[in-house]
Amino acid sequence: EAVRAISLAVSEFASASQSQIEATSAQQNSEVASARANLQLIGLMSGAIDGLAPVLIWLMVTRPLNSVTAVTERLAKGDLSEIENASRYKGEIGRLARALEVFRNGALERLQMQEEEKKRESEMRDAEHKAEKAKRDAEEKEREAEARREQDLREREEAERAREETDRRARDAEREARAQEQETVVGELASGLRKL
Repeated sequence: EAVRAISLAVSEFASASQSQIEATSAQQNSEVASARANLQLIGLMSGAIDGLAPVLIWLMVTRPLNSVTAVTERLAKGDLSEIENASRYKGEIGRLARALEVFRNGALERLQMQEEEKKRESEMRDAEHKAEKAKRDAEEKEREAEARREQDLREREEAERAREETDRRARDAEREARAQEQETVVGELASGLRKL
């Protein structure tokens, strides 16, 4: 009976152990199947990532870099037209695009300052030419005025000489007239004295 009891206990223990082993085996089989499914999912995702990686790299790196490179080359050639979509890029490429925009704006400001400087220089040259012309015109007017003054002075001097000449002739004529009158008076007086 003791053997039977031991045998029954061993049989129950074996049965319980067998049930536990089967449960553990089923659980492990389930975990293995789940792990296999996860590995297959990971494999599929890796394949998808491997397939999408070049597209993503092209979209997120290559295309923006090509765009920034094209803008850089365009700026290097002196084309300062608007940089489109510079703010849409993120990260380092976005910082590079914004730096190119700052460079472009600086170049535009420099060109604008050069244009303003040229305009100021042109205005200064025009002002200098006008001042020079005004100075030449003033000098010419002064020379003309001086020539007119000299001409007026010569004309006055000639008029004065002509008046003096006229006065001298008038005085000479008057002297001659007096002299003739005196001669006539003296002649008549002499004639009257002779007769007397």
